[in-house]
Amino acid sequence: MTVRRETMITRLTSRPSILWVSLGLVLVAGLVRVPTPLFGDQTLFLLGARSMDAGGLLYVDFWDNKQPGLFFFYWLGGRLFGFNGWGVHLLELTVWLAVVPVMVAAAGRWFRRPAVIGLMIALTGYNYYCAAGPWFMTQVEALVGPLLFLVLWSTERALAPTGKHPFRWMLVSGLFGSAVAALKLVLAPVVASMWFVALLVALRGETTKSAVAKATAGAPIGVALGLGAVAAAFAASGGLEAMLWTNFQYPLLAVEAVDTAPTSRLFRGWGWLLWHFLPGCLLAPFALVGRRRTSLPVAVCLTWVVAGELMIVAQKFSFWPYHQQLLVVPIGILACFGLEALMDRFSFVRPRVVVPALLVMLAFISLPLARHARRVLIAPWSSPEPYAVARHIDTGLDAVWRQSEILRRPDAAPGPIYVFGDPRILLVNERAYALPIHGWSWEFLLDPQWAALPAQLEAAAPPYIFVESIYDEVIAARSPQTVALLDGRYRPAARVALGTWYRLDGHDARRPPAGP
Repeated sequence: MTVRRETMITRLTSRPSILWVSLGLVLVAGLVRVPTPLFGDQTLFLLGARSMDAGGLLYVDFWDNKQPGLFFFYWLGGRLFGFNGWGVHLLELTVWLAVVPVMVAAAGRWFRRPAVIGLMIALTGYNYYCAAGPWFMTQVEALVGPLLFLVLWSTERALAPTGKHPFRWMLVSGLFGSAVAALKLVLAPVVASMWFVALLVALRGETTKSAVAKATAGAPIGVALGLGAVAAAFAASGGLEAMLWTNFQYPLLAVEAVDTAPTSRLFRGWGWLLWHFLPGCLLAPFALVGRRRTSLPVAVCLTWVVAGELMIVAQKFSFWPYHQQLLVVPIGILACFGLEALMDRFSFVRPRVVVPALLVMLAFISLPLARHARRVLIAPWSSPEPYAVARHIDTGLDAVWRQSEILRRPDAAPGPIYVFGDPRILLVNERAYALPIHGWSWEFLLDPQWAALPAQLEAAAPPYIFVESIYDEVIAARSPQTVALLDGRYRPAARVALGTWYRLDGHDARRPPAGP
């Protein structure tokens, strides 16, 4: 009996078993979240990806202040799985499933106990899928988590005392770092800080100076190759100037022009992180117990958390709660180091205590996923009505659908429209923006962009313009000419809870505007 029991435990705690269980956790949680509808931000990125797929040039035919890597990700998800929420979420899940084996292999070097190896996946990828709702999923801070882990992993391989090919591994790390910068440029200092601390730890350890020197040369070359490829692609398509202005000059102008966001958003974000990732947040500080606090993975993860939070705070006009997703992966890794440090130091922290505690922890972090799974299971999958399942899962999307009914009437005018507000209006009604610049975040745009708006709307003559209530005062204050255009050429067609629909006055309302 004892031999049979030991054999079963050996099988369950073997590396292949841990890998398959880890993959299963992330796969099941990810599939439950795949039907999650896109929120406004993600819808905007998808609309940009659709424009690219139709031959449009980013920052020229579709303008947004986000970095090109984000739109490329949504475009790739669309090409592989479909230009909808399912396609984007399936690509994100594919990335996580590809990274999980690397995480398990790395954890096998970092931790001695099999349970801790599996815990790392539970507190990172699985916990993310448990916590992330429509507003949080596939935001850039969530997408860079696996990439920053790959930066850590390849950096550690480059600087390991017994490692080989430090230049090649650091070159790979540089490529991953360039991908992070291409997704969100403001996160480049986080990557640079991680490399700097890793090099310091390696110099103080057993890694030879020649290996550190070779690794130091690899990172910038990898970054130059990655970002150089992005610049070359825009140069070849004729959009380099627009890309450079949007990614480098616009942020400097916006910092001066845009008001600081309320700090209450920061507190909301910290509260979200603490509640949904409570086990990791409680265990992570114990990573500083014992000698392991000076190991490269611990030092780099601590740097990731500190530098990441500083970059979140530096984005003074944002402070959005979903930014805290940047810290999910390092907190989960630090929590595992903390748990193993407790098991090393205190005799009462033994598997017979830890395993039940981990099961309770897993049940706790799974509660949001369980509630979401219930909504998915009882959704009207057989309904022929468009977006019926998505509207059942997200009541906010259902409100958008109902309040844009004017676009689905038999006498509705076809063609591109303009929406000051939620871009999901365009998505669920299969409409496009009448202008290259979208209407989701005009409060962050510059005076020259506001000044050009009335003439652009006049030339495009969209058959419908929707003004969400929150934009009434903003438009009146920043662009009285736009208000005059609405009063002169449009008439209010419907007032709904979200705002007001305006319809182009006269015969043009029943046909698409003529081309130039």
